Amino acid sequence: MMALGPVEWFVVLLVLLGTAVWIWALVDCLLHEPAGIAKLIWIILIVFTHVIGAILYLLLRRPRRIVTASR
Repeated sequence: MMALGPVEWFVVLLVLLGTAVWIWALVDCLLHEPAGIAKLIWIILIVFTHVIGAILYLLLRRPRRIVTASR
């Protein structure tokens, strides 16, 4: 069995980090988004676009939802 080099470890770390962000966004959306079509659209976007959808959700929707909920 060959040992992984620094580039391979970097790729493994990126994949694990991306998966963690994806799970975090999906769980946050499932638990905290109000029920409705927007929630369904965000879930579909996160599931089918993986990391890109998760990052979009965390950057665009989550801060707006937190501000709205704190009023």
